[in-house]
Amino acid sequence: MIKFLSRSLIIIGACLCACMVLYAQSRDTTRVRNGKDSTINSFVIKMQAFAKTSARKSADEFAADKATLAQNSIFKQIKKTVHKAKIYLKTNVDTIGTRAQLEMTEKNFVTAGNGVFTNKGKVQTFRNLTATAKILTELLNKANTSKAWLDRHQEQLIGFRH
Repeated sequence: MIKFLSRSLIIIGACLCACMVLYAQSRDTTRVRNGKDSTINSFVIKMQAFAKTSARKSADEFAADKATLAQNSIFKQIKKTVHKAKIYLKTNVDTIGTRAQLEMTEKNFVTAGNGVFTNKGKVQTFRNLTATAKILTELLNKANTSKAWLDRHQEQLIGFRH
């Protein structure tokens, strides 16, 4: 049995050697270079990768700078608005004085209209009508001036909301 195993190992070894020789004969085992240098390819690949990363980094920095500029612009606008709001708050809107002036205007209107609109007699003199018209015109001008002033302040106040 040992002889059988030794013979079979010798036969298998011979077959393997023959296969190796035949394999070596049938195919060229040396690599054929295609004429290109692999170091040049790796350098180009590295440079292309560097260019891509640099472009990405540059785009990110540009976006960050753009965002920073937008933030600075917004901060400047906020500072201007706060400054205007402080000035507005210092101008103290006198609502009590305006209300008193409006009440006085109403009293003067009633007084001027007495004898023309109410308690009128049979005959209205031109002099009474002219005096009443001038008084009412002056009262209207004062009321319009106060209204314009209050409207202007209200618009400024609304402007701070946005």
